[in-house]
Amino acid sequence: MAGLKQLLPLAILYGVKNVVDVEDPENTPYLRALFGVVQTLVFCIYGFLYFKIQSAKDQTQLKCKKKDLDAPNPFGMEQEGGDEELEMTYQEYDMKELLKAVKQSALQAALVGFMHFKMEYKIPLIMTSCMSLVNLPDNNLLKVYLFGNTELERPFPSAPSPFAALLNPGGEEEPEAVENDKKKKKKKEAKKDK
Repeated sequence: MAGLKQLLPLAILYGVKNVVDVEDPENTPYLRALFGVVQTLVFCIYGFLYFKIQSAKDQTQLKCKKKDLDAPNPFGMEQEGGDEELEMTYQEYDMKELLKAVKQSALQAALVGFMHFKMEYKIPLIMTSCMSLVNLPDNNLLKVYLFGNTELERPFPSAPSPFAALLNPGGEEEPEAVENDKKKKKKKEAKKDK
């Protein structure tokens, strides 16, 4: 399923390029409108999540490591002080995750805007719009607050870095990752037994 999600924006782009001449200046306002509507929708969903997190006021305590809060290093290198233990509520953790998602979307929109207005590229408008919509259901906060998946444990698992796979060509998991997987399995089995 993950492979299909990665190919879907390319398939949509191919379909759009066959129907619409993206290099025609008359179509540029429509591409900009598509990009603007999708980005507005994404930020409205983030606003909705903000109000849902604030109204839930989940004060359940969470213990996690500092490296679980920071975005993963794209080159798979360990961050200094990443093993430091932190304690916070679910609400605080969810707000940090939401802020991280908003920053990522804003940076993406700014970069695509720069590429379009300064370098006159039009394809990124379509690709970013498609990818934003395709990747939105994978947002863990959306799964919890909109779709009602209460079994999703915090800290949320981070997506693997594509560059980390290049630095670890054997595909061997680090001992810490294996140990964390075993702990999660034990917790799930304990919940099932109750």
